[in-house]
Amino acid sequence: ALKALQLLQERQLNIPFIVITGSTREEAAVECMQHGAADYLIKDRLARLGQSVRHALGQKRLRDESARAEQALRESEQRYRAIFDGVRDAIFVEAPDGRILDANASACEMYGDTRENLLRKTVFDLVPRGQPAVIVGGQFEPDPFGHPLETVNVRASGEQFPVELTNRLRLRCP
Repeated sequence: ALKALQLLQERQLNIPFIVITGSTREEAAVECMQHGAADYLIKDRLARLGQSVRHALGQKRLRDESARAEQALRESEQRYRAIFDGVRDAIFVEAPDGRILDANASACEMYGDTRENLLRKTVFDLVPRGQPAVIVGGQFEPDPFGHPLETVNVRASGEQFPVELTNRLRLRCP
């Protein structure tokens, strides 16, 4: 049984494997289960074989569905990243308290900083004293017509530069 389980894994076959044996040694059952067996049955106690097969097939179906969902999520993330980083405007995703949760490649270039550094900052770190900051849930209400707020921001070098901010998309997170 262990040799068959090893061959199954080497060939990366996603097939439920139920061991049916004459051995009643508990250690053998534990070892087979640790090596990926779906179940371990004793030959003279096959009354639960049907239940074991249904359970093993149900578990396989759940693993397959999970793998498909994970693949779809990876593909969705790749599409999101391609769009997000392909936009020429600087885009920030921020938390209600102003923490920067994400920044696209154009934002990194415009602010002269790495994504990793920007993710350690808040939007208040990008705004010189006395200039308005746009934060989710803050005073600045999104303009349905997309009229920008003209203000000043500061690059990582300390250089101030004019920006036009729009806050047209506001997502509610639970």
